[in-house]
Amino acid sequence: EQLSKRHSRWTQSQRTSLQQRASQSQSLAITEQTLVDLHLQQDHVLNLLGGLSVADVDSSGLTTVFLACSVFNARSIKNKLQDLYHVLYDAPKHVICISETWLNDSLPDGLIDPEGHYNILRYDRSVSNGGGVCILTHKSFAAVPIEFDNSANLEISALDAIIGETKYRFINVYRKPICDVTNAKELINCLTLLMNVSWPVF
Repeated sequence: EQLSKRHSRWTQSQRTSLQQRASQSQSLAITEQTLVDLHLQQDHVLNLLGGLSVADVDSSGLTTVFLACSVFNARSIKNKLQDLYHVLYDAPKHVICISETWLNDSLPDGLIDPEGHYNILRYDRSVSNGGGVCILTHKSFAAVPIEFDNSANLEISALDAIIGETKYRFINVYRKPICDVTNAKELINCLTLLMNVSWPVF
């Protein structure tokens, strides 16, 4: 019932108003010259996001694959759900990385994405308020969470997104403003390990 009430507030007038706000996203363009074995069939590419075009052909005839991504610091998702729905549904992206989600068990994934268009990978801070990271990937392609040793309780989410025959790794991290040397070294070591792959890392 709570989910229904929250989602019902997302009216057309609210969408129109939010569309006028400045976008906080950017697109990552990756040409076939920089990738190996990128073989996306045209019909697959154009339908990858159910209407969101992810491919274009430049003047030289090279096909460019566009990954539409959004990265932002929320400072709490709970009080910005309407803004989040605008990003998810009115300006859909392949990947959305959010830091400082301030989430805990009280907010289920169903309230983050009530229409169920995205896979959600989140790391909620459990020892205190604030912090937390989240990655949302569109369900039109496969995304595999990365398992890694996080005994230091670093606020990191990482996954491999598989589009066509190419894999991309996305890492979302939040570092607390007050961070001692030990924590900084642990963070650097973890990121170094996660980035040690042969495919593109963002």
